[in-house]
Amino acid sequence: MQLRKKPVAHKNVINIASLIDVIFLLIIFFMTVSQSSSVMHPTVTLPVTEHQRKLTPIEENIIITLTTNSDILINTLSLTLEQTKTYLTEKKNQDTNATLSVRIRADENTPWQFVSEIMTQVAKLNITEVNIGVIKANG
Repeated sequence: MQLRKKPVAHKNVINIASLIDVIFLLIIFFMTVSQSSSVMHPTVTLPVTEHQRKLTPIEENIIITLTTNSDILINTLSLTLEQTKTYLTEKKNQDTNATLSVRIRADENTPWQFVSEIMTQVAKLNITEVNIGVIKANG
């Protein structure tokens, strides 16, 4: 007499331990990236004006962001006033043939003296393509 073996039911088992690890790594990655992007681009409330002109893109463009806390950010670098002077001088001396453009984004509550110091430094370097970021007034 032969005994029949019961068919063994194969259960599909998914090992979720590795999936949990991957999910935690993704969460950490996105938290880090979102935090660093907010540091690189601080929120600046630009002043409002009725007179403005649209800017054309220029190859060599330096964006200087001035916050109400007297922080200076050039492109993505956080610099002091002295470091800003050195940075602008180096950029100006790198290629004398290129058109160097400076765009200043200052918060509307930034002290004028602070903005003036940056503009004076740009003028001393004979950078003539200077623009200040504003918002167009409604009306």
